[in-house]
Order: sequence, then C-alpha cells, then structure tokens
Amino acid sequence: MKTSQPEKPDSLKSTLLAVAKIGIMLLGIVGLAVEIFRDNGLLKQLFTKMLDSPLGIFSIPLALLALYLFNRWLGTATDGKSSTRGDLPMYIMMGIGAYFLYRLMTTGSL
Repeated sequence: MKTSQPEKPDSLKSTLLAVAKIGIMLLGIVGLAVEIFRDNGLLKQLFTKMLDSPLGIFSIPLALLALYLFNRWLGTATDGKSSTRGDLPMYIMMGIGAYFLYRLMTTGSL
C-alpha cells in the first residue's frame, strides 16, 4: 500500500502575493464602480452618446456581439489543452486596480 505524501502549505511569500493580487483586483472593481455610477459618470455619458445618434443605437448590438465573442474566446480550450487566456480579465482588473491605487496615493481619492 502506498502512503500519500501530505501536501505542503504555501509559503508565506506566495500567500502574501495572492492577498496583494486580490486586494488590487478589489480596488479595481471598487474604483470602476465609483467611476461608472457617480453623478454624470461613465454609464450616463455612454448612454447619452449611444442614444443620441443612429450609429450609437447600432453599436449596442455590436458591443454585445463583441462581448459574446470575447467570452467564447476566453472559455474555449485549444486542442483539448487548458489555456491561460482565462487569466486575462484578472490581469486587466489588476492593471485598473493599480491605476486607482496610484490615483488614491497621489490625489487622496478614487
């Protein structure tokens, strides 16, 4: 009978790095939410621009199609192998979080 080796816990360094990644991502999510939903924020500006012109109304289905195709691209495996394409949104959100962290440190607000 083979005895399985107990799994070793992650090192302190890798745990702290994972906590920092999550913190930066959460800061990105909160920063985007503040920018989108504030008075005269990005959501209101986007809808105003899209609904003011006929070309803007046509761009709504195109944006939804682009989001659908991006989701399909992230979710499909290549040649039966797993891919790291699914990590792309995490890294994008970490970049946004780093931007808001910089803005928070330099101006004192998101």
